[in-house]
Amino acid sequence: MKAIKITALVVALALAGLAVHAFLPEAFPYPELKVFGQAYMLILTKFVDPVKDDRLLVGAQRGLLGSLDPFSTYVPAEKMAAFRKAQAPSPIDAGVELRRGMKFAYAHRVVPGSAAAEVLQQGDIVESVNGLQYPRADLWELQAELAGPLGKSVSIVYSARDAEKSKEAVLVLKPYARPAVALSEDAGAPVLLLPHFQPETPRAAGDALKALRSRELLFIDLRGNSSFNYPEALRTAALFLKEDPKVVLKSKREEKKLSAEAKGAFVIAELYLLADRDTTGAAEIFAALLQSGAGAKVIGRTTFGYTGSLQLVPLSDGGACHLTYTLVTLADGTDLMNEGVTPDLPVRDPIGTETASDAIDKKVREIIQEKALRKAA
Repeated sequence: MKAIKITALVVALALAGLAVHAFLPEAFPYPELKVFGQAYMLILTKFVDPVKDDRLLVGAQRGLLGSLDPFSTYVPAEKMAAFRKAQAPSPIDAGVELRRGMKFAYAHRVVPGSAAAEVLQQGDIVESVNGLQYPRADLWELQAELAGPLGKSVSIVYSARDAEKSKEAVLVLKPYARPAVALSEDAGAPVLLLPHFQPETPRAAGDALKALRSRELLFIDLRGNSSFNYPEALRTAALFLKEDPKVVLKSKREEKKLSAEAKGAFVIAELYLLADRDTTGAAEIFAALLQSGAGAKVIGRTTFGYTGSLQLVPLSDGGACHLTYTLVTLADGTDLMNEGVTPDLPVRDPIGTETASDAIDKKVREIIQEKALRKAA
């Protein structure tokens, strides 16, 4: 029966390939599908241990989506309910946002005062959460384990950047203050923290900036900002621009223009943006708009290089592809995907226990000191 099943499957794959080849363009990779069928057959017939068909198919589909970018993912039918639940905001979580590298998950952002902040630092590799390991489990499954009721215990295994061995810890979920838009001072210079772009961000930023005593100098901190709310990023950028900020939203079927009315309410003589490798999405568009339209200088590292937005597209078996559906570019066609925003004032790689954020903070203080010396002279 097993031999009959395998033969039928291979024949079906071959016929499907021929049928597809009959009506799709010449550019369609039919030869590659043929190779896929061969590899599939070899695994079923030659691999030392028996392999279930569904395991191969799920693995293949995960590989397809995972090869596109760091955010697209395949969700099998039996996990759809859990996936939808994981996408809903949780009132309590550990205070860490995970992101995937090629073969590992790492702490993209760790919120001060949260349970995660007691043991994790930005950039630490998260090897497992409650026994779930990436890539055997999808990133969203690990993230879901980091949320839950107040007092929930979460077991993690992680590797610090400068550590030789893995460590184990138990996080107990507790309330914490989520980062908010705020204006503060560093060495006497104003710093506007923009941890996200949400509907309230433009108003909150405008209200905070009213406290500026001078418009000669301002630092805007975008480190770790991984929002994907592009309209609100444009509305916030409009506070600093004399001309309307514009971007283009591209999908396979159409292009749309998106803009915001320039306010020009806060034209700053010397404007600096603090960015790191985890500055992503709407924050990258914001930085590029101010870099080109307001003469802002970016301090730090090249940003992440992802300016897309995701959409959940259902499949016939009840599963879905959560994939990048729209790409956002600047109005002049500048595409930041996989490129990111290049800093005008790059910081060197961290040395010893110094982090990239430490190096950026040091650069900020150097600029403040230089400006003070020029003024004194």
